[in-house]
Amino acid sequence: MPKIINNLRSKISRAAYQLFSEKGYSAVSMKIVAEETGIAVGTLYNYYTNKEELFIKVIEEKIKNHKKIFDKYLQKEELDLEMFITHLYDEINKSKGVIDEVIKKNINSKEKKIVTRLRSDLLEIVDQILIQFKEKKGIKKGAKAERKRGVYALLIMILILDRRFPGEREKNISYLLKMANLI
Repeated sequence: MPKIINNLRSKISRAAYQLFSEKGYSAVSMKIVAEETGIAVGTLYNYYTNKEELFIKVIEEKIKNHKKIFDKYLQKEELDLEMFITHLYDEINKSKGVIDEVIKKNINSKEKKIVTRLRSDLLEIVDQILIQFKEKKGIKKGAKAERKRGVYALLIMILILDRRFPGEREKNISYLLKMANLI
């Protein structure tokens, strides 16, 4: 029976998320995660059978955490779209490598269903917040298919703007706010 170390799973998860965020999925190996965590590769395999499983578990955990945070926005009496877009912008830019993978689905075919579900969850959360904002402002919401495209474009735009206009956070957020109001 392999030795299971307390809190090691969360330590592995944090290290893997950081690595996937900085380097992207393809540049990270189980060996790199093990080194970053300070454990043997064999120990890492006691917790995760392969890199795909590790990636999926890390992403599921992060999206679950983001959902909790974004659900708080939905509970607010007065929804502040600028605060939400700013938070979304900052979170996406902290985890570019991960978001790239979730949006592009660059992962093995057996994991695509899970990544597709995670991407749908993320899009749905953002869509619900934008719907609530529009309802509170008395703005008619668009058709679901059109909104879905708009939300997807907004997430991709965040990635592109930060890469194309690095160091221009305020201008990028201002532009994203204008785009969010069009969705």
